[in-house]
Amino acid sequence: MVAHSKDQTKFRAEDHKTLRRLAQNREAARKSRLRKKVNSLHICIFIVDYGVTEFIS
Repeated sequence: MVAHSKDQTKFRAEDHKTLRRLAQNREAARKSRLRKKVNSLHICIFIVDYGVTEFIS
């Protein structure tokens, strides 16, 4: 079966949207991992500065 050019254009547009969305999701996930790492470092610094006993109480 031969696809019409309109169908091919539609598929390309959907593929483009999907690829763009996947790229945006990858970037959002990367930023989320970086935020998690920074937050973990801040907690470690807080514990070192104030001591574990003050952190728990």
